[in-house]
Amino acid sequence: KLKEKGLSLNPGGNFVPYLYNQFPNKDVIAYGETFNAKAGWELSKKLNDDFFKAAEGMTLDQVFEEVKKEIGIDVPAIYNAFDKGFAWAVQHDPSAQLPYLTVMGDVSRNRGAGIALRDQLVAAFEKVLKEESSTPKEAYNFALSGDVVKFTIDPSKIPDVEGPIIDPIVFTLGVTSDDLFVFSNYPDIEKAEKRGGLQNNSSFNDATKTLR
Repeated sequence: KLKEKGLSLNPGGNFVPYLYNQFPNKDVIAYGETFNAKAGWELSKKLNDDFFKAAEGMTLDQVFEEVKKEIGIDVPAIYNAFDKGFAWAVQHDPSAQLPYLTVMGDVSRNRGAGIALRDQLVAAFEKVLKEESSTPKEAYNFALSGDVVKFTIDPSKIPDVEGPIIDPIVFTLGVTSDDLFVFSNYPDIEKAEKRGGLQNNSSFNDATKTLR
């Protein structure tokens, strides 16, 4: 199918990973980095349309229109915001109750798209919480700080939650002062001094040596 469509597995071109320098210096469970998600999306959409027509009877655009109607998220806008580096990581800290999940993208060429994406995602989260879940309003809060939103959810205030007591979880969503779009539950990740970089992490370095 790729050959038929004239597509490449590497539409963004060769690149040197660099966003790993911006992640917290914590043990890595999983990590991935790519380049130019926008270019990759534009090309792979041609292939995905064929698959979705066969499986769902509609194009990918039609599927995403339904998603937008239901929860307000414009999925193509997520890809189109990132024409440079894009990365994600799941990390572990023995002193933390939960793993850290971080999604990060370089929006230095289109900071406005990152801000717009932040607003879109916040609106979608609020819609789901208010209209489609039983989460009481006292269990969550959205607070704007600069160009990032702090989304706090307190599991102890959600009725019928079973299991161990979990401290309030704070997600950072938005654009940092150094032009990184972030979505993460790592504390204060918007501050550059909190991002020590995976290059200083022995477990990450051992894993990449194995891969090389």
